[in-house]
Amino acid sequence: MSDVKRPESVRIAGRVFRIHFVELPGGLSDKEGLVKYNEQEIFLDIQQNRVSITDTLLHECIHVIDHFWQLELVEKQVHLLANALMQVFLDNPDVRQYILDNCKQEAENGAKPVRTPKTR
Repeated sequence: MSDVKRPESVRIAGRVFRIHFVELPGGLSDKEGLVKYNEQEIFLDIQQNRVSITDTLLHECIHVIDHFWQLELVEKQVHLLANALMQVFLDNPDVRQYILDNCKQEAENGAKPVRTPKTR
């Protein structure tokens, strides 16, 4: 991912989560990513390829959304949703660009979220 600027943070549910690209310790070797909700941090294992680390970031963001919107998703649902969205973005660059362009325009116009989640 050296030629792509890594994000330093992501804002979800009005909270800013710092993103850390690190080698996860041996005890977490089965994990490609990790969220610490109280510390508002996301850790991504840099030993993955570009698509996998991007998928993992999306996966961890879905966990945060699940946590704050109290969706009660199970791990399999989070995994499949992240994979499916990644595939939509990879297979449909025009749709991906449309979403990005509209989000950028709305942000420039001062768009506010439609609904914010209740805190747990």
